[in-house]
Amino acid sequence: RVAAAERGLGGGSTTLLEAVASNLYKLMAYKDEYEVARLMTLDEGLEEAREVAGPNGKIAWKLHPPMLRALGMDSKISIDVRADKAVQLLAKGKRLRGSRLDPFGRPEVRRVERELPDQYIAAVDKVLGSLSTNNMGAAVEIAELPDIVRGYEDIKLGNVAIYRTELAAKLSTFA
Repeated sequence: RVAAAERGLGGGSTTLLEAVASNLYKLMAYKDEYEVARLMTLDEGLEEAREVAGPNGKIAWKLHPPMLRALGMDSKISIDVRADKAVQLLAKGKRLRGSRLDPFGRPEVRRVERELPDQYIAAVDKVLGSLSTNNMGAAVEIAELPDIVRGYEDIKLGNVAIYRTELAAKLSTFA
C-alpha cells in the first residue's frame, strides 16, 4: 500500500516506503526471551565465544530475565553453555508467543511490544489516506517515529510513551 501510494505521487521516490519498511520491521523484531534463546544457540555465536574464551576458557550466558527482576533479583544470572539443550527448548517455545500459555508475555513491556506494530500500521494507513507531494516530508517524519522506541524494560516503556505522544501530535496536524 505504501509503495503504491508513493508511486502514485510520481517522482520515483521510495523514501516513505523505506522508512515504513525499516520501522515496521523494528517494531516487529523485538528480542523477547524466545529470540534471545534462539540467538544464544546459533553455531556462529558459540564458535566466536569459543575463540574468544580460548581452550581453557569458560563460556556462560549472562541473563537478567524480567521474570526474575519482577521477583526482586537485581543482578544477572550465569547460565553455563552446557545448558544449551534447555536454551534450545526455550527457543522453540516461540510458538507460545502472545498466547495465554506464554509465561513471558505477561509483563507490560511485552504486551506493549505486541501492540506497537498494529498501532503503527494504523497510523501509516491514516497518513496514506491523505498523502500528497506537499506533505511527503511530514509523512516520512511520522514513518520514522518508531526509531524513538529503544531501550530495555522501563526505558523502553518511557520511550514508547514519548513515541505515542509524538505520533498523536503529528497525526493530528497531518493533512
